[in-house]
Amino acid sequence: MTRFRLGLATLCLLLIGSMTIAADKPSIYTLMVGINHYGKPVDPAYGASDLNGPKNDIDLFKALLTGTYGMLDDSDHVRILLDQQATHADIAAAFKEQLVEKAKKDPNSVFVFYFSGHGSLAFDDNGDEGDGYDETLVAYDSRSAGGSDIRDDEIETWINELKTYSQNIVLVIDACHSGTISKAPGLIARRAPIDDRQKPAGAILNTTKKTRPGALDGSEKAVSIISGSMAEEVSNEDVIETKDGKRYHGLMTYGLVQSLQHDPILTYRQAAAASEQFVHKRAPSQHPQAEGDIERLIFGGIGERQTPYIPVSQVQKDGISVAVGESQGIQVGALLAVYSPTAKKLEGETDKIAEAVVIESGISSSTATFINAPSQPVSTKAKVRIISPYSSGQKLKVALEAATGEYRLDATTAQSIRERMKNSALITIVDDPKIATMFVGSACLAEGLPTSTSGCSPSIFVSTSDQIKALHDFSTPIKPLETATAAVAGALESFARQENLRSLTNNTSPLKVDFTFIAVDVQIANGRGIIAGQSPVTDVNVVPVKIDDNFQFQVANNSEQDFYYSIIALGSSGSVSIVTDTPSGEKVLAGKTVYTKPVLQAGAPYGLESYVLLVTTSPTNLTFLSQPGVRNAGPGALARLVDDLANPNIRDAKRQTALDLNSWVTARVDLNIHP
Repeated sequence: MTRFRLGLATLCLLLIGSMTIAADKPSIYTLMVGINHYGKPVDPAYGASDLNGPKNDIDLFKALLTGTYGMLDDSDHVRILLDQQATHADIAAAFKEQLVEKAKKDPNSVFVFYFSGHGSLAFDDNGDEGDGYDETLVAYDSRSAGGSDIRDDEIETWINELKTYSQNIVLVIDACHSGTISKAPGLIARRAPIDDRQKPAGAILNTTKKTRPGALDGSEKAVSIISGSMAEEVSNEDVIETKDGKRYHGLMTYGLVQSLQHDPILTYRQAAAASEQFVHKRAPSQHPQAEGDIERLIFGGIGERQTPYIPVSQVQKDGISVAVGESQGIQVGALLAVYSPTAKKLEGETDKIAEAVVIESGISSSTATFINAPSQPVSTKAKVRIISPYSSGQKLKVALEAATGEYRLDATTAQSIRERMKNSALITIVDDPKIATMFVGSACLAEGLPTSTSGCSPSIFVSTSDQIKALHDFSTPIKPLETATAAVAGALESFARQENLRSLTNNTSPLKVDFTFIAVDVQIANGRGIIAGQSPVTDVNVVPVKIDDNFQFQVANNSEQDFYYSIIALGSSGSVSIVTDTPSGEKVLAGKTVYTKPVLQAGAPYGLESYVLLVTTSPTNLTFLSQPGVRNAGPGALARLVDDLANPNIRDAKRQTALDLNSWVTARVDLNIHP
């Protein structure tokens, strides 16, 4: 049986170009649950702490569905349960009344269950979980006397009943279900303590979720799920500067809504990926998820309309101001394409009149300068699209202690690292750890986690700001100092290269390509490995892969011209390498599909691993990416951009050259390497 998995997601608002809603679009019925305040626990050890953001998230989610996707704002189409209204029994009854009963009458509509609150884990009570626990949602009374969490088994029963009447089911879950509590000040993890009140005698909870790759069966194609993080991660809420002032929201909530308001015609896979840019700025260890039927349009789309664009709010002598910013993942160095006011497709080089690079970015607005002189005057009627939200002008901010003041380096070690990194084009050392994305600290470590074990020898480690753990399992002895400093510098620059390359996109490209993960069954015969089976995985945007699993990729050229591709591997160890054999890229004829060779095998350490497909219309040599410190000597603006993103020795990271947007595109597959 395919297991239902919980996680984080939700939604909010932004001004964009014109759109219209189709009159014949299916109706949307939704049940929304938001819990800020929880009932008194029967045992404080299992109590669910109060949250700040769920009610705000409900407001934003409802505004998105009614304002952008055309849901009718009435008691027939919208049902909301808040705080004490959201008991276990009330949620179960409302699911049946609002979704199942409505589906019996109107099966072609879209049925949405939204939950914002705590999630948790409970020991498996029926033996159907290989890892020994169920994932749960925490209702208002779950931890009160006589209460219980809503287990995934129960939710699956609800969904199975709903599926008998409708094939258009959506779950958006803004809750944690695993991982460690966030340590960054301001961030609040939406995870209640593990509920082990029904713990079997002698049972030991294994908090490493073990999932398997593989497509969902046909019946599961009725369900699309968006969640905020991988199984072992934390989903967070934080104070966000919005148009209505500072308000708490789930990070996925806010990032996802901004992405959908900018471009409502996204698939579930694309929506989860689009929200990532905002989430990562505050919580680098949180990776949004999509699961199930993730290639269909989210909430049924909004009907036919013009390609979405960003309005120009002001024109300066050498640049523009636009109505997007950090909420949409835009950072300093992001690349923008400016199109003529009469442009229709807003694609590639057609009707493009300028390119610009962002030099300042606020929460919902940015200022950009033109890379070259525009081909015609730019006005406030021009239409702007994001080429790539994260380019070479951005440095990774790193502190030399945690935001809580813990794990502080001694003064000598800190000064040595500061001196070593002062000329880095990829890293900037900041004094305020609260604004840092990562930090370098010192602690005794056990399985990558700081420990209070006495008598141990502390190590230097690198961690993200939101979850305290040795990133990519990197740590190094403090002495000798010169060796330790060099190791830290190399690790930081490798991590920065990965983050830059992971974010490289060309959202305007006319090139069409599909990049698919293929699980491979390898059998040994006569001492040789033989491919005995190939299974595409298309139902998740982050593929769970076990150590030693075999895999390859499928590359489909859906364009009308031949292209070349290279695959950049961003390893769970922090490495950057090229896994394709031909230095200038493998050629794929128009309309053809190929499988990558050789077959790859997942290896340690555990964690996120990404494979970036770079497609070009002419050969582009990327072998320099596998050789730290080696500069690219090849021609072309794209090669220069990739070089700037990846090379730690550059001194002119703000250099820019206009790109041929018709000539390249990227795609990405993320893996979650687990035991």
